[in-house]
Parts: sequence; C-alpha cells; structure tokens
Amino acid sequence: MRLYSEENVGTTIQLTLPCGAETNLREAPMQEALPIPGEGQSILLAKDERDLLEMTTNVLEDQGYSVLRAQSGEMALQIAQVRADIDLLLTDVVMPGHIDGFELAKRIRALRPEIPVLYTSGHTGFTAVKMRDMRAPLLQKPCPPAKLAEVISDALKT
Repeated sequence: MRLYSEENVGTTIQLTLPCGAETNLREAPMQEALPIPGEGQSILLAKDERDLLEMTTNVLEDQGYSVLRAQSGEMALQIAQVRADIDLLLTDVVMPGHIDGFELAKRIRALRPEIPVLYTSGHTGFTAVKMRDMRAPLLQKPCPPAKLAEVISDALKT
C-alpha cells in the first residue's frame, strides 16, 4: 500500500493485491533475496525524518557500510565539505530548508564529481526533468533492504 497526500492538492492511495490462482491453491513462498553486503564503504545518508534516519542507518550498517548521518541538506553538505572518504550519497528528495536532495547532489558533485548518488522519496512524480542535471536512481519508500543493497552495490561499481 502506498499513500501520498499533499495539502490543498489531494490524496492518492495505491493498494496492490496479489492475483488469485484459478485453482485457488497457495503458491509456494518466495525466497527472500539476500542483501549484497558492503565492504565498509562510507555512505552519506541525508534524511530529515529522525526515525527513518535511524532505521536506514541500522539497515546500512547491518549490510556492512559505514554511515555518516545528516538530518538536512545543509548538514549533509557540511559533512561533505570536511570528509573526503564519502563513497556514495543516499538522500531524500524532499527535505526542509534551502537544500533539497537534488540541490544537495548538485553541490556535493561540485566538490566530488565522481560520487554516486541515490535518491529516495515517498512522493511520486519526480521526472528526469525535475532532477535537472543531477539524474540518478530514485528509490520509492519504503524500500526493502535487499533492493537497497542491490542498488547501492550497483552504484558503487560504476
């Protein structure tokens, strides 16, 4: 289930249900993909929601990454200006203040052009045009840990 609501605009609810089988028999359980482990790489994580910041930090650390946490774009930029060991930026798109995820990626790439960027958002409708020149994969929240690990691993390979 996904829920998106914006004041003075409206609410969208998406509910996805599994298809039934003709014989109405139970399907075999799907095997859960094992997360691809990190190798101690440093991830700059920018999320304004304290609970999601904590939860995502725990997931990333469990996967073998070192996490630098920031609760705003401004804080993440300050960290990036003093730390040269950042291997990847994982940022929410929508954050309070003057630096959203797209602007943060732009400013960090001005410091370190080679750094991979991944965006996360609970909102839909972000297009390549809205990303401007800071195009990068966009993960919809909530994102399962195995999917997050896969996308991070792919981004670090490039």
